[in-house]
Amino acid sequence: MGSQIRKGPAYTQRALYLRVVPDKYGKHVVKIVNTLGIDDFDSEEGEFAAHKHWDSVIPLLDAYVYEVNNSNDEEGQLMKSSNETYGKRPSRDLTYQENLCGMDETVSQCDTSDLDCNGSEGKVLILATVHDTYPKPQRAKTYWLSFDDLETATNFKNEIYLDNPTDMPVSMEFLDRDAFEIIDRAGRCLGHFVKYFGCNSTIVAAGWGFKQQIEGLDIKGASTFPDIFQYHINNMLPAVLPQEIMDMGKKREYHVAMTVGDFDGSLDRFEKRFAKYRQRYGVKMDVHECSSASEQEGIRAFRFVAAAAFQTYCAGTGLQGLGVEYFLPINDTSNPQLPSGNDPVKRMLYGHLGCNLFHEELAYKPGIDTQKAKREIQNVVKTVSKGKLPPERCRITTSNK
Repeated sequence: MGSQIRKGPAYTQRALYLRVVPDKYGKHVVKIVNTLGIDDFDSEEGEFAAHKHWDSVIPLLDAYVYEVNNSNDEEGQLMKSSNETYGKRPSRDLTYQENLCGMDETVSQCDTSDLDCNGSEGKVLILATVHDTYPKPQRAKTYWLSFDDLETATNFKNEIYLDNPTDMPVSMEFLDRDAFEIIDRAGRCLGHFVKYFGCNSTIVAAGWGFKQQIEGLDIKGASTFPDIFQYHINNMLPAVLPQEIMDMGKKREYHVAMTVGDFDGSLDRFEKRFAKYRQRYGVKMDVHECSSASEQEGIRAFRFVAAAAFQTYCAGTGLQGLGVEYFLPINDTSNPQLPSGNDPVKRMLYGHLGCNLFHEELAYKPGIDTQKAKREIQNVVKTVSKGKLPPERCRITTSNK
């Protein structure tokens, strides 16, 4: 949950899921593991044969979900009825914020301990999980910050963003100059679509489905036509971001989009720390506070279309695209250095600066072995930067087809 830093990763010790285990004869059988902690769901041993209980488990689960969704019980009596065996287990990572603010050499979101379903990477089939809910902020402010160098941006994260576990902002999205330029050059079409209709809009989903239908046609050039078309009409559209942020993007090298919520005075405390920081580093940074919902939606859309914009950029320029995602240690303040000779045309870096989850999109000239480049980058992240590349966090694509 890098974009929701106060919540942390999707971690829980209360779940209902299927896994394959050997029985006493050595034969592999499917079993249900149940630590939900909800009455009527738990067996004596916490797991039972799936084929014997499947018909009863699914209706129970559906009934419980319906009861929770339609209950008017504001005090949450449904959850209070949870049994004592598993009902008291944590439904989130209780130490996440404290560990993150410790800024040590650990990696923030790769803890797959306890249940198999946490960080399962597709190895189990999850049927249901219980998670904590979080209050909405009483008020919130969104900022766009631009920095001269990564050191200043990192200092801001350490001194302001991760000052203490209680006052952490809601989110902190990071982009470098290449990311800013590529999203603006190739992402305006989709960016405006998302800005005006929303990320979860059925209209956006239908438009994306139509694009995929065209790409799937058995016609020469169909697989890249939608992206090439978007690339060439891109500059006919206005920028997704307001002019002040566009000027900041062209002036500075590193950018942070940040939302700070007020939780019992946390916003006021943040602003006091922020004011002192600006007095020291003001010459190395610019700040824009969003004054309207339209500006906030523009920032969200701009960041949301990053990966799609890179694909459009590669298709429009005839370059190869390579995408990798990775976690760096919390105290890491530098980008992984690429091996000598591995020189992309563009190196687009963006991600969640608070927890050091980064997305790398690298554009190469035709003829470069992108699989070799992928292995080299992965090796640098793991051996030099001491980061991690969980399977679900590693995406390799070639944008020209």
